[in-house]
Amino acid sequence: MAFQFSTRCRAACGQQRIDDMLYVTNGAWTASTAYTVGETVTNGGNSYRVTTAGTSAASGGPTGTTTSITDGTVTWTYAPPTLVLYSGAESANCAASSPAGVLATIQLPMVPLTTTNGVTSLSGVWSGSGSAVGNAASFRIFDATGTFCVEQGNTTTDLVLVNTSIAVGQPVSVSSYQITEGGA
Repeated sequence: MAFQFSTRCRAACGQQRIDDMLYVTNGAWTASTAYTVGETVTNGGNSYRVTTAGTSAASGGPTGTTTSITDGTVTWTYAPPTLVLYSGAESANCAASSPAGVLATIQLPMVPLTTTNGVTSLSGVWSGSGSAVGNAASFRIFDATGTFCVEQGNTTTDLVLVNTSIAVGQPVSVSSYQITEGGA
């Protein structure tokens, strides 16, 4: 099966690059601003999600790549887009339930994709460690909030892994990933 994009992506991808879909945020971080749990901002080229509501500091903002970043009275977590690998078959679409059997969850680089002449390919290293035992059959990519499925596909032709047989703690790497926009 070919890539299954979310409705939001199908509507917007013709006018904006797919990697832009990965960063659904409330915009850039702002000083001395009240933030609520779940809001996501960008600062210094990274995405951050609020885990404890509060008011941001007068300057600076969240930095780093940890899960507990204090900024004024707000606590942030580093929130890059994520790739989740499953042993279950690909779902009908992104709106359907996720496939069974999470094998690995990989934090993607902050610039995970590049587009040239209508072809979008992986950028940087997409790697992590296995969290369960099984054979990878499908994947989903989630935006910086971790809740919105941007796209999904299979691990045979859509997103190719170095090794689809995954074990706990085993390195997991993506060897190729490419999307060709219509008319490219």
